[in-house]
Amino acid sequence: MVAGLPLMYGAIAVGRAAAGIVPWTLAAWIHLVREIVKDIDDQAGDRALDRRTLPLVLGPQRASVVAAALAAAFVPLSLALPAGAHYHGAYFLIALFAQLVVLAVASRLFTGRTQGTSRLLKGAMLVGIVALVAGRVA
Repeated sequence: MVAGLPLMYGAIAVGRAAAGIVPWTLAAWIHLVREIVKDIDDQAGDRALDRRTLPLVLGPQRASVVAAALAAAFVPLSLALPAGAHYHGAYFLIALFAQLVVLAVASRLFTGRTQGTSRLLKGAMLVGIVALVAGRVA
């Protein structure tokens, strides 16, 4: 949730708080997926520090399925919210690349393969930011 706050604060700063809801929601959602993936990859460190992360509580396979389900659910959300907020066509064209990556990540996670997925999600986030900006200014 915190990860998307700069987008929300920016909208508030220019007096358009409602305009920050879509970017904040999408950023928080995809960051949640990435954080679960990073927790799966860092179980040894989290265990050593006695942390209670999702992979340590549920096990890595179940946590991977949770992350996969959230990633898969992100794609229709990333279409519906911007459509409802009247984003321009540039958003949908550019976001398609990020959505395809997120679907590929979901597929990998459903099969328990987490290697490299955090980096893929980071790239999808960057493309998503470009899409969000383009969807408002183009």
